[in-house]
Amino acid sequence: MGTVRKRLLAPVIAGILGVAWIGPAAFASYTVLHPERLRMDAAGMGEPVQIPGADGVSLAGRWHPVAKPLGTVILLHGYGQDKTQMMPAAHFLRQARFNTLAYDARAHGDSAGTMTTVGSIETQDLSKVLDWLTVKGVHTNVGALGYSMGAATAIYCAARDPRLSAVAIEGCFSTLDRLLGVAFPVFFHLPSFPYGPLSVRLTEWQAGISVARQRP
Repeated sequence: MGTVRKRLLAPVIAGILGVAWIGPAAFASYTVLHPERLRMDAAGMGEPVQIPGADGVSLAGRWHPVAKPLGTVILLHGYGQDKTQMMPAAHFLRQARFNTLAYDARAHGDSAGTMTTVGSIETQDLSKVLDWLTVKGVHTNVGALGYSMGAATAIYCAARDPRLSAVAIEGCFSTLDRLLGVAFPVFFHLPSFPYGPLSVRLTEWQAGISVARQRP
């Protein structure tokens, strides 16, 4: 009887340890890809616009043209924020005679979409935003100002889309896997190992991206 109990106890303990490992990692992965939406009043940021993203996702933006502009700046907010994070920069740029376009990244603010990829698909969205500006006749002297995730998005897009002629960034992460490793103990109060690596793999599986390749 004792031998039978020992045989049953081993898989039970293994199951408990597995849940204790997989559960927090899965929760962290889901949380990273599905940030809580922040919706602030953007009334002072210009005309409301809806811009189709890379896969038809509607991006909620604010377009503010100025008289005799020197150029146009696309404003890209950080992870978990919305376009109002860029309001001070928008005001400054308009005073300096630049058109401004700020929009909520997918799965943020008032934009559609249920999942963020922290810069990967968002890069394709930015190219669609450039398409939208081109249709409006804005196709020269277009730059981007991005914070954090928005900074990574701007870098990725500038590397592949020549229509983006200038980039200014702040607070950009170096690699996404390193960012997730650092963020794990801060936001989830658990050690990066052994939870971090599994969380990264689950994030890749859910988002269909390679975290290791996200290196702005």
